[in-house]
Amino acid sequence: MSLPPTRESQALLPASLREALRLRVDGRIGLPLLSDTASQVLLACQDPRSDLQELADLVQHDQSLAAHILRVANSVAYAPREPILSLQQAIGRLGLSTVSDVAIAAALKEKVFDVPGYQERLRELWRHSAVAACWAKEIAGLQGRNLESAFLCGLLHDVGMPIALQAVCDLVKKGQCAAVTPDVMEAAMAEFHCEFGARIAQGWRLGPWISSAALHHGAPAGARFLHEEVLVTALADALAYWSCDETRGAAEFVDAQGLVDELGLGADSMQVLLARRARVLESAAAYL
Repeated sequence: MSLPPTRESQALLPASLREALRLRVDGRIGLPLLSDTASQVLLACQDPRSDLQELADLVQHDQSLAAHILRVANSVAYAPREPILSLQQAIGRLGLSTVSDVAIAAALKEKVFDVPGYQERLRELWRHSAVAACWAKEIAGLQGRNLESAFLCGLLHDVGMPIALQAVCDLVKKGQCAAVTPDVMEAAMAEFHCEFGARIAQGWRLGPWISSAALHHGAPAGARFLHEEVLVTALADALAYWSCDETRGAAEFVDAQGLVDELGLGADSMQVLLARRARVLESAAAYL
């Protein structure tokens, strides 16, 4: 999970490791690069003149991305009457904005959420991110906000977690810090993932709203700009924790930060949202 650091978790982090991670955040951290195909797809999706067949031909060069696009197009969120089998048909069904989202999701899953030895933890983190992205889209839809930017804010809000994890692994490998326990690793991720997340959003030029959501989702009050986008991401984050815990019913969703009131969502709107739990989880499954 990606809860904000507590005093207890901060106390677990050795001062030397904290200083080394601080240097990484403030310096050059070697962000993973998007693949050539993913970069070209993102550029094409931003061009309204893009031809669906040309985009399909481009996507075919990346089998993983092609599989992601077909899986999402056939998911419960789009509910096609018949299975979609061609990339051109899938891209036409999804639209350029969603294809762009899928390209970023595929790149994140392969380039960022993949650290040897931590596969199980990262699968858990990736599922949380995908569920949060789908919740953010639901919240945005209720409020008439931009669906695509909300989705990406939800998807990327915890992207700094695997970056922080990899940074600690690199420091241990280079002998710059001692091997860490799981508790210390979690403390390092909790304390630094927001800053690392903002850095990768800036490095991939994904827009200031995504950088702000990554940086402030754990403490929305600190967001001086794009405050409502951060609030949507924070609520999506909380809903993702709730919905992934099968033991918790609708009555057990707790809005500890008062996000619902800040966003102006009434009790009726929250009932509508909470009732979409199964749909959100099914939609998120297409990205796993």
